[in-house]
Amino acid sequence: MGKKSRLKKLRREGVSAADPLMWGTEEGVHALGAGQPPSASEVAAMTAAYQERIRRSPLWDQMVKEFGEQKAAEMLKEFTVRIDDH
Repeated sequence: MGKKSRLKKLRREGVSAADPLMWGTEEGVHALGAGQPPSASEVAAMTAAYQERIRRSPLWDQMVKEFGEQKAAEMLKEFTVRIDDH
């Protein structure tokens, strides 16, 4: 479903286009919202917060147990926030 179709469906369902739409795929968690894209410093702050939440989750303990602390830390660097303009 394309962006326009998704927004039309939201309008029919009475959900405001200003409300962010979120969904998950094999690639990760995705969100679609109205407004200006965040600045580079805001993206960096979101990435840092996301990585900290992973460190505090049971997933981190599982990663350390399976791969060791060093490899888990390397893998954590791949948990990033990415902004796509579509």
